[in-house]
Amino acid sequence: MDRGSPWWIAGVTLTVAMLALAPLAWRRLGARRGLRWLAVAIVPAGLALSGLAAMFGRMAVAMGQFISSFVFSPFVWVGFGLLGGAVALELASRSMGRRGKGNAPAGGAGAGSKPAVGRSAPQVERGKKAPVDDDMAEIEALLRRRGIT
Repeated sequence: MDRGSPWWIAGVTLTVAMLALAPLAWRRLGARRGLRWLAVAIVPAGLALSGLAAMFGRMAVAMGQFISSFVFSPFVWVGFGLLGGAVALELASRSMGRRGKGNAPAGGAGAGSKPAVGRSAPQVERGKKAPVDDDMAEIEALLRRRGIT
C-alpha cells in the first residue's frame, strides 16, 4: 500500500478527527456510547490501511464507467427492450396457465381421451350428485340437522 495514496491519507485523517472527539462523546454520552464512538472511529483507518477503501473506490469507478458506457448506446437499449419483452411474455404465459387458457391439445378441445397432465377428469356431471357411501350419508344428515349444509 502506498503511504501517499489519497485513501490512506483520508482514512487516517478521519480516524484522527474522530478519536479527538471520542473523549467528548465519552463524557457527554456515557461509557457505552463512548466505546461505540471509538469503534466507529478506527474503521476508516482500518479500511484504508487494509486496502479495502482503494478496492471499493476502484469498484465505484468501474461501475460509473459501465453505467456511462451504456447510457448513450442505442444497441444496449435495444437489448434491454428485448429482455423486457422476454420477461413480459413469460409473465403472460404464466397468467394464461393459471386461467386454463392455451392448454388445449393441437386437435381441438375434445381431442384425446386422456386429461392433460396435472388435471383430473371430471368425475360427476353438473346437476347430478356424486355416489355417497353410508358413512358419508350419516355425516351429511348430521350436518343438515345442525344447519351446517
